[in-house]
Amino acid sequence: MCPICDQPKFKVIGFPRSEARVKKILRHNYRVVKCENCGFYYINPGIDFSESEWQILYDSDYFPELTQWHYIQRSKTRASRLNGFETFTSYRIDKFLDLGCGTGEMLIDARNRGWVPHGVDITDHRIGEAKDKSVIFFQGSIFDSRFPDDYFDCIYMDSVLEHVTEPIKYLNELNRILKKSGVLYIGIPNEDALFNSFKKFILKIIGKKSESSRLQPFVTPYHIGGFNYKSLYTAINLSKFKIIKFRNFAAKTDFLNYRLLSREFIKAFLISMIYLLAVPLRKEIYFEVYLKK
Repeated sequence: MCPICDQPKFKVIGFPRSEARVKKILRHNYRVVKCENCGFYYINPGIDFSESEWQILYDSDYFPELTQWHYIQRSKTRASRLNGFETFTSYRIDKFLDLGCGTGEMLIDARNRGWVPHGVDITDHRIGEAKDKSVIFFQGSIFDSRFPDDYFDCIYMDSVLEHVTEPIKYLNELNRILKKSGVLYIGIPNEDALFNSFKKFILKIIGKKSESSRLQPFVTPYHIGGFNYKSLYTAINLSKFKIIKFRNFAAKTDFLNYRLLSREFIKAFLISMIYLLAVPLRKEIYFEVYLKK
């Protein structure tokens, strides 16, 4: 059954690649499929990794080292997103949750605004300042954290929903712990992005047409669910949130993160050209959505 709309019919997209360390824990012959009803991409049969197995995958190598330029850009992005909370929240923000907080910079930024920062993640990769006693952290799943009803003013969830096996159950839990008129931010990849269509074309050329160009469940960054416009709107409606802002975008200058004319620079520059072509087609690589309860 589709994890979003619970309908049984799907189309097989292809077979996923696997890293050597992931192959050791694979228990089935997995396929990437697309729901014929809502368009959601998911893995069939469903992935049944234990929490400890997921923790092994999300080890310290999961977070790449950033250049100074990239660090500055991320700092500006975090500030812009926190500004969005202040714009869309009609009262003073107190309790803030970063779900999937990673290294914890967003927790630090929220604290510096006078908010009470809470972080939840299945692993603890926080930098030193994010481990200050002023930051409330829970290691584990959002369900195990057992926050009270109507607890948070704002919840930030970037690059998380594509990693969970039951997205609707997850969103319903966030609805429960978010205050009335509270704001939820979701950042998530667009699996129908032009870039993924380009990857599909390349796979056919090199004789790997059976390999899926959508989702990477067993290769970093381990995405097990894929949204497009239709499936994301479906999930939002089913979880009873209201859309405040919806944007499709891509970071088009990531090539500046590499040494000029290096192999990585040239590759990232060519990818940025695809991102530019995607703009008029509304097929950019990422979605961001502000939602209100």
